[in-house]
Amino acid sequence: MKVEVNNVSKEMKKSIKTRVITAIILVLVAVPALFFGSWPFVVLILLLGIGATFEFIKAPGKSFPFPIHVITLVALLSFVFWVFTKENLTTIDFSSFINNFQMIDLYASTLAMVTVIALYFMMVISSEKVAVTDAFYLFLMTMFISLGLQSALFLRFCPTALYNEVISPSTLGFIAIIISFTSSFILLFISE
Repeated sequence: MKVEVNNVSKEMKKSIKTRVITAIILVLVAVPALFFGSWPFVVLILLLGIGATFEFIKAPGKSFPFPIHVITLVALLSFVFWVFTKENLTTIDFSSFINNFQMIDLYASTLAMVTVIALYFMMVISSEKVAVTDAFYLFLMTMFISLGLQSALFLRFCPTALYNEVISPSTLGFIAIIISFTSSFILLFISE
């Protein structure tokens, strides 16, 4: 049996180098955001949602019309942040870096899903560049990614909501730090 080594081209080396640098930067940004929670984690989820949207729009190798990009991005971010915003709208303090965000629900609005499907099918009718299979692909990827990101928000902020029901927020102090780390470890445990 003869063992052969793969030939690594210059393009592959450059691609691997780019991926390693990207991974290092992502770890340096994501890990502190995960442990600090609050605004850094919300911004991280926002950036991941925007990045994921553009990646899965490019994935089929087609050139979609600009309205598809807008519909998909708005739909994804709406599905991710609608519940989060609804549950925290009255308690958000924009002047503070630390907020005790809470999230005790996961759901996607049926009306919003029907609206997004209708918009995609309007694009199928109005544009030759968008096929029915593209509309289904975009809708399913939008739902899949948005529910995944919404789940990350839920796992990060649900322990805070549960502890706030048991302990009054004014007496938290050091316990707030423990709650923050507890929810961070939940996300790390699930991601492994």
